Amino acid sequence: MVALPAEQRHSALHMSSFVVRRCIVLIGSVGEHSLEARDLGLRLPGVWTVQSGQWPSSIAIICRDPGYSTYRLQQFAFPQRADFRPRIVFLSIIGDGRQFKQHLGRSSIYRQRASSKHRWLLVNGTDRQHLAPYIASLRARAERESSSDLLLFLHPDLYLPDTFEEELLLSVQRLNHIDPNWAVAGFFGVPLDWSPEPSSPWSRPRVVGRGGDHYGRYTMGWSNVTAAQCVDETALLLRTRRGQFGGAGASPGFDAALPSASRIWLGGTGTVLEGLAQGRRSYVLGVDVLHQMKDILDSPSEDRHRFIDERRWQAMHKFSSAGSTIMHATAMSYMSEKYLRSKRVDLKRVFAQNCDFGPTSWRDEMAALEGPVPLDPVWLQLALMQRAPR
Repeated sequence: MVALPAEQRHSALHMSSFVVRRCIVLIGSVGEHSLEARDLGLRLPGVWTVQSGQWPSSIAIICRDPGYSTYRLQQFAFPQRADFRPRIVFLSIIGDGRQFKQHLGRSSIYRQRASSKHRWLLVNGTDRQHLAPYIASLRARAERESSSDLLLFLHPDLYLPDTFEEELLLSVQRLNHIDPNWAVAGFFGVPLDWSPEPSSPWSRPRVVGRGGDHYGRYTMGWSNVTAAQCVDETALLLRTRRGQFGGAGASPGFDAALPSASRIWLGGTGTVLEGLAQGRRSYVLGVDVLHQMKDILDSPSEDRHRFIDERRWQAMHKFSSAGSTIMHATAMSYMSEKYLRSKRVDLKRVFAQNCDFGPTSWRDEMAALEGPVPLDPVWLQLALMQRAPR
């Protein structure tokens, strides 16, 4: 339907409606507008009802039988096995707890943890360590202390809606069916085949997912499973060594030597690349989550746009600062030498959310700066000094 010119869509639906026994599912959008499902439904022959899709929002269902209940898209395509109930350890570094209380701690899956088979491991800080070695040790601790099937690292500013557990288990079941040897998964990331269009660089959507943040809602393919070249560190789903996905199927280990800081860690990109070096792919899963948005959505409607703008500026300032630029450049150069220059991974360039690197150069998109691989720290310091306001 989306591929047809607008003036042909109603005719195509009209001709097809006679053979439809239960419902028509409309998927996708045209520009910023929906497929006008309600208007189409009202103009079809016979009695029809229009129901907005429950998940994702771009789905609408036109039902011939008014009593026919709708289903989520995943349930149409891939019914869940009743016996598929992996045990999960949720891990989060919550700092002073303020963001946790505003976001992750308000998620029903956390509030109902006493009656759940899942376990939560919350830590207050990193003991003044950089994130790479600390998170590697935290993961090892979680695996020692639990016999869970999966580990899920979460930022404390991530909110998990009431449908989270069901959507996660459905997505993991589908992922196991598509690729039983998957390495790591997340809820936001850059597709494996993504690259800028030569004619208009950066015009293509770069990050996919089903969740949202202060930049808006993300989208992805209908299967809700997309192979990735980068997974955002807000959420990292790992297979443990002791659970039903364990043994040789455990996720690649975190690289404790990856350059990082107390608040910056490119572990999602590094772990995806380590998986590719082992011949294993990583994925973005279509699971609805909200990043840094729960407190804004709960605020008065007249204040939301101002809060969203403030949060965007905070993110831009953080990731375009000199410290962030140096850290990103150092980590990108490290990963380039470890995976691309060594030819362990057969990619000409790796694109993360805000940066990219190849065998000979790196680029920090937020800082609008690029430099050589191997890293030249003296040149980078001089370049940053020249750009500093006088």
